[in-house]
Amino acid sequence: MQEFSKKLAIGFLWVFVVQIVLTIGAHIYMGNECKAVEICDACVPVYVTVFGGYYGKAAFENGKKITASKACDAQNKNSNG
Repeated sequence: MQEFSKKLAIGFLWVFVVQIVLTIGAHIYMGNECKAVEICDACVPVYVTVFGGYYGKAAFENGKKITASKACDAQNKNSNG
């Protein structure tokens, strides 16, 4: 079972891919009169926030795991001798 943040990031990734495909299609079909590129540009900060938050959370959790692992290793060395 995936955690919520991973589901959210994957869902936003698919929405981003669909939006890019539709934007390119609209721009090709309608030409320069199309406002699809401007709409896509306006949505980019949302994607950056979601993806940045997900990877920031993952980096923080991995940092905690590495710190705990190093502390455990130091404790094992001290107890063994």
